[in-house]
Amino acid sequence: MRFSVRLCPPRDLLLISCIAVCFPSSDGALKEEHRAICPVTEIEAKEGDDVILQFHVDPPVNLSAFTMDWSRTNPSVVVYSYRHQQESHNAEMNATVRREDLNRGNLTLWIPSVQMSHSGKYTGFVMDLGIKCSVQLNVTKDKLKKQKGHDDLSTTGAPLNTTVEKVGPRGDMMLIIGIVLSCGVTLLLIVVVLGLLGKLKGFVRRCRGGTSHQMIPLKIKPSYEI
Repeated sequence: MRFSVRLCPPRDLLLISCIAVCFPSSDGALKEEHRAICPVTEIEAKEGDDVILQFHVDPPVNLSAFTMDWSRTNPSVVVYSYRHQQESHNAEMNATVRREDLNRGNLTLWIPSVQMSHSGKYTGFVMDLGIKCSVQLNVTKDKLKKQKGHDDLSTTGAPLNTTVEKVGPRGDMMLIIGIVLSCGVTLLLIVVVLGLLGKLKGFVRRCRGGTSHQMIPLKIKPSYEI
């Protein structure tokens, strides 16, 4: 039995090569594509707050073996990077990504105690997937906290040169009793003073009466001679 092999002409071989290049195999066509989910694109924060910049990969994929980073513009600086399963942080910000989040496909960045100098646009980028997520962070002065601290200071005690009075039924009764006692003491003092003045006046009169000389008329009986 003889077998014959039919060879494709060169023109057909060229056509087959073009199809292979322009239309990948079914395995490549079925490869799952991922996209970045950015729940919040702008965040307002106060100085001292802890901030979370969310970045989710959909569908979820384990990112622990990928290469990725978070960077900030104006000024441009890398605040977090992940290379060969090793992470590095910016010393000024100490921002980090949780390892358990990477396993779930989250590149969420945690920034503790933000300052006004941390304001800017932050971009997370997964190089292996070619996806990124950007968030604008605006940090302002914590005026509410300062005002609250001022109010707390003002309520800790009464200011100088001021008096604090508590008014109530008991306070009113004590005030009335105080007034009555004051009036009674005043009247008693007046009576005592008047009594002393009366005694002093009588004493003076007696003294004057003992020292004065009164003329006593002499009665002379007439004598009769016999």
